[in-house]
Amino acid sequence: MPYDVIGVRIMLDDPAIKRLGEATARDMVESAAQIIVADAKGSFTGGGGEYGEPAKGNEYPKGVNGDIVHVASAPGQPPAVDTGRLRASLDRVMMPGEPRALIGTPVDYAPFLEFGTSRMKPRPLWRTVIYRYHGNNNLAYKAARHLKARGRLR
Repeated sequence: MPYDVIGVRIMLDDPAIKRLGEATARDMVESAAQIIVADAKGSFTGGGGEYGEPAKGNEYPKGVNGDIVHVASAPGQPPAVDTGRLRASLDRVMMPGEPRALIGTPVDYAPFLEFGTSRMKPRPLWRTVIYRYHGNNNLAYKAARHLKARGRLR
Protein backbone atom coordinates (compact mmCIF):
# COMPACT_ATOMS: atom_id res chain seq x y z
CA MET A 1 0.00 0.00 0.00
CA PRO A 2 2.11 2.94 -1.19
CA TYR A 3 1.54 6.38 0.26
CA ASP A 4 1.96 8.56 -2.79
CA VAL A 5 0.04 11.37 -1.16
CA ILE A 6 1.42 11.88 2.34
CA GLY A 7 3.38 9.75 4.75
CA VAL A 8 6.18 9.60 7.26
CA ARG A 9 9.02 7.07 7.38
CA ILE A 10 10.03 6.03 10.88
CA MET A 11 12.93 4.14 12.35
CA LEU A 12 14.18 3.86 15.89
CA ASP A 13 17.79 4.96 15.57
CA ASP A 14 19.13 3.91 18.92
CA PRO A 15 22.30 1.80 19.39
CA ALA A 16 20.64 -0.17 22.22
CA ILE A 17 17.80 -1.23 19.92
CA LYS A 18 20.25 -2.22 17.19
CA ARG A 19 22.10 -4.47 19.66
CA LEU A 20 18.87 -6.43 20.26
CA GLY A 21 19.16 -7.93 16.80
CA GLU A 22 17.45 -7.26 13.51
CA ALA A 23 14.27 -9.23 14.24
CA THR A 24 13.69 -7.43 17.55
CA ALA A 25 14.54 -4.05 16.01
CA ARG A 26 12.01 -4.74 13.27
CA ASP A 27 9.39 -5.71 15.87
CA MET A 28 10.13 -2.51 17.81
CA VAL A 29 9.69 -0.34 14.71
CA GLU A 30 6.46 -2.11 13.78
CA SER A 31 5.17 -1.61 17.31
CA ALA A 32 6.19 2.06 17.25
CA ALA A 33 4.38 2.50 13.92
CA GLN A 34 1.23 0.95 15.39
CA ILE A 35 1.45 3.35 18.34
CA ILE A 36 1.83 6.38 16.05
CA VAL A 37 -1.11 5.34 13.86
CA ALA A 38 -3.30 4.79 16.93
CA ASP A 39 -2.18 8.16 18.32
CA ALA A 40 -2.95 9.88 15.00
CA LYS A 41 -6.41 8.30 14.84
CA GLY A 42 -7.10 9.54 18.37
CA SER A 43 -5.90 13.05 17.56
CA PHE A 44 -8.70 14.03 15.21
CA THR A 45 -10.86 16.75 16.66
CA GLY A 46 -14.22 15.41 17.65
CA GLY A 47 -12.56 11.97 17.62
CA GLY A 48 -12.73 11.37 21.35
CA GLY A 49 -9.20 9.91 21.52
CA GLU A 50 -6.53 10.54 24.11
CA TYR A 51 -5.60 13.85 22.50
CA GLY A 52 -8.84 14.45 20.58
CA GLU A 53 -10.79 17.52 21.55
CA PRO A 54 -14.01 19.09 20.34
CA ALA A 55 -13.77 20.85 16.99
CA LYS A 56 -13.86 24.64 17.37
CA GLY A 57 -14.28 25.82 13.79
CA ASN A 58 -17.21 26.86 11.65
CA GLU A 59 -20.44 24.89 11.43
CA TYR A 60 -21.70 23.74 8.03
CA PRO A 61 -25.09 22.25 7.14
CA LYS A 62 -24.81 18.91 5.34
CA GLY A 63 -27.04 16.18 4.08
CA VAL A 64 -29.83 16.19 1.52
CA ASN A 65 -32.00 18.50 3.62
CA GLY A 66 -29.17 20.37 5.33
CA ASP A 67 -30.28 18.78 8.58
CA ILE A 68 -26.82 17.46 9.53
CA VAL A 69 -24.32 19.88 11.03
CA HIS A 70 -20.58 19.40 10.58
CA VAL A 71 -18.30 21.36 12.91
CA ALA A 72 -14.95 21.94 11.19
CA SER A 73 -11.66 22.12 13.04
CA ALA A 74 -10.17 25.53 13.70
CA PRO A 75 -6.87 26.49 12.04
CA GLY A 76 -4.02 24.76 13.86
CA GLN A 77 -6.25 21.99 15.23
CA PRO A 78 -6.02 18.46 13.83
CA PRO A 79 -8.76 17.77 11.26
CA ALA A 80 -12.32 17.25 12.43
CA VAL A 81 -13.98 13.94 11.61
CA ASP A 82 -16.63 14.27 8.92
CA THR A 83 -17.06 11.02 6.99
CA GLY A 84 -14.25 9.19 8.80
CA ARG A 85 -12.52 8.32 5.50
CA LEU A 86 -9.20 9.99 6.36
CA ARG A 87 -9.05 8.55 9.88
CA ALA A 88 -9.92 5.05 8.63
CA SER A 89 -7.23 5.23 5.93
CA LEU A 90 -4.31 5.82 8.33
CA ASP A 91 -2.07 2.77 8.34
CA ARG A 92 1.52 1.54 8.44
CA VAL A 93 3.64 -0.62 6.17
CA MET A 94 6.93 -2.22 7.11
CA MET A 95 9.76 -1.64 4.64
CA PRO A 96 10.89 -5.02 3.25
CA GLY A 97 14.10 -6.28 4.81
CA GLU A 98 14.64 -3.17 6.95
CA PRO A 99 13.70 -2.11 10.48
CA ARG A 100 11.77 0.87 9.07
CA ALA A 101 8.10 1.61 8.60
CA LEU A 102 6.09 3.96 6.47
CA ILE A 103 3.00 5.44 8.05
CA GLY A 104 0.53 7.52 6.13
CA THR A 105 -2.62 7.76 4.10
CA PRO A 106 -3.43 7.52 0.40
CA VAL A 107 -6.34 9.98 0.76
CA ASP A 108 -5.85 12.74 -1.80
CA TYR A 109 -6.97 15.67 0.39
CA ALA A 110 -4.65 14.84 3.32
CA PRO A 111 -1.83 17.22 2.19
CA PHE A 112 -4.31 20.11 1.91
CA LEU A 113 -5.40 19.57 5.50
CA GLU A 114 -1.84 19.06 6.75
CA PHE A 115 -0.21 22.05 5.03
CA GLY A 116 -3.18 24.28 4.16
CA THR A 117 -4.01 26.00 0.89
CA SER A 118 -4.25 29.59 -0.30
CA ARG A 119 -7.81 29.62 1.08
CA MET A 120 -7.44 27.46 4.21
CA LYS A 121 -4.95 27.43 7.06
CA PRO A 122 -3.35 24.08 8.01
CA ARG A 123 -5.09 21.47 10.13
CA PRO A 124 -1.91 19.50 11.00
CA LEU A 125 -2.22 15.87 11.96
CA TRP A 126 1.13 14.19 11.24
CA ARG A 127 3.27 17.08 12.44
CA THR A 128 1.33 17.18 15.71
CA VAL A 129 1.81 13.46 16.32
CA ILE A 130 5.44 13.28 15.15
CA TYR A 131 6.47 16.31 17.24
CA ARG A 132 4.96 14.58 20.26
CA TYR A 133 7.60 11.83 19.98
CA HIS A 134 10.50 13.55 18.21
CA GLY A 135 13.71 13.66 20.20
CA ASN A 136 12.65 11.57 23.16
CA ASN A 137 12.73 7.89 24.00
CA ASN A 138 9.07 7.76 24.97
CA LEU A 139 8.14 6.05 21.70
CA ALA A 140 10.85 3.39 22.05
CA TYR A 141 9.75 2.80 25.65
CA LYS A 142 6.10 2.44 24.61
CA ALA A 143 7.08 0.09 21.78
CA ALA A 144 9.11 -2.07 24.17
CA ARG A 145 6.20 -2.23 26.66
CA HIS A 146 3.85 -3.12 23.78
CA LEU A 147 6.11 -6.02 22.70
CA LYS A 148 6.73 -7.20 26.25
CA ALA A 149 2.98 -7.35 26.93
CA ARG A 150 2.64 -9.63 23.90
CA GLY A 151 5.52 -11.88 24.96
CA ARG A 152 7.73 -10.79 22.06
CA LEU A 153 10.39 -9.08 24.19
CA ARG A 154 12.03 -10.18 27.43
